[in-house]
Amino acid sequence: MSVPQVSSEDLKQATAVHLENIQRNIERRLQVARTQGDQVLIHLLEAEREQVMADRPPIDQLFAEFNLPT
Repeated sequence: MSVPQVSSEDLKQATAVHLENIQRNIERRLQVARTQGDQVLIHLLEAEREQVMADRPPIDQLFAEFNLPT
């Protein structure tokens, strides 16, 4: 069974969608924590959101780190 070839553009798009989904998931969890008044969880999720956003390199840089074609 052969592995299908994926273009670098498709891979970039999938990576971008994946990162957006992570961000959206954190926001959804934050909304629930706020509704429940869970201050500890709110603090943890805000820290997680900051880390994800701060550590999110441009997709071209991410591809370069893994020697993927851009």
